[in-house]
Order: sequence, then C-alpha cells, then structure tokens
Amino acid sequence: AKVADVRLFGDFGTGGVVHDRVGGGEVVKDPYYGGANGFEEVYQQVSRFSRGFLDHLEQNHGGSE
Repeated sequence: AKVADVRLFGDFGTGGVVHDRVGGGEVVKDPYYGGANGFEEVYQQVSRFSRGFLDHLEQNHGGSE
C-alpha cells in the first residue's frame, strides 16, 4: 500500500517538478513583511505554485477520458 505523500505548497515548481526533499522548496513569503509589493509578490508566488501543483497532478495522476 502506498503511504501518503504530503508536500508543502512551495515544493511544487514550474512544469510540475516537485522538490526532492519534502519541505525543501520555496517558502511562501509573508506579505505583511514584503513592503509595498508584498501582497503582489505572494500572489505571483502562489500562482506559480498552483500551476506547478496542477501540472504535477496532470502528469502523474491524469487519466485519459
């Protein structure tokens, strides 16, 4: 039986690449400490992680329907 593979959001990189070590990816920044552009930077970062996560799902768990 396969054990669950729990990952941090920052582990999902561009193109569905997942960091080798759990928790070894990029840390999601705190927008309150990011100056005037803090929230925009975090939005861009989270958007990138989301695309990476969805690419990973499609590549590894996508089925042909």
